[in-house]
Amino acid sequence: MRRDAQPPLTHNFDIGGVIYKIIQRSSGRIYFGITDCAELRLPSHFKHRNEPTARLHQEIMSNGVEDFIASEIARLKCSRKTLREIERALIRMHNTIWPGGLNSI
Repeated sequence: MRRDAQPPLTHNFDIGGVIYKIIQRSSGRIYFGITDCAELRLPSHFKHRNEPTARLHQEIMSNGVEDFIASEIARLKCSRKTLREIERALIRMHNTIWPGGLNSI
């Protein structure tokens, strides 16, 4: 590998993770999520799927990628369990379970 080359992106919750949100511009609805690699996870939300089951993916298919803004909230060095607890707290705090938001849990 060249010295200036970046290592390939991989998933690895052992090093912590990212809490992120996606906002639908037209409705203001929010989705909160966690990942260990935002560079891999965020684009995967916007890939078209044949039969979307999650509310977020249904809205992306209906309204187009341009209607959504994704951003990182925090990068943390903690366990996946802790990340999930923070995610669930944000979902409750901001009422982002459908129909108030785009989370499906």
